Amino acid sequence: MKKYPQLIDPVEGRIYMNNNGSTYRCTRRIDSETAVMVRETDGWTLIAHRVRRLENGSIEWDCSTGGHWPGGIPRTGPGSVFIRKEDKHGD
Repeated sequence: MKKYPQLIDPVEGRIYMNNNGSTYRCTRRIDSETAVMVRETDGWTLIAHRVRRLENGSIEWDCSTGGHWPGGIPRTGPGSVFIRKEDKHGD
């Protein structure tokens, strides 16, 4: 029988691998099951509710709220999945 993923208490400053393959940094623990998580590649920020650790060591959450890019745009830079328009053509 498959075991249901265990709830974890997110730790501020720790980087977690999400089951979708993205890494997220916990920037603020709200309570024992809820945390502000920031995707490392682009800065996407959300509140993760009921964070769970899967058997493979990755995490996921039951739901998220408040997802946004601070400043309204994705962060770009090394490792970013976004290409600025001017970079696309070498401008």
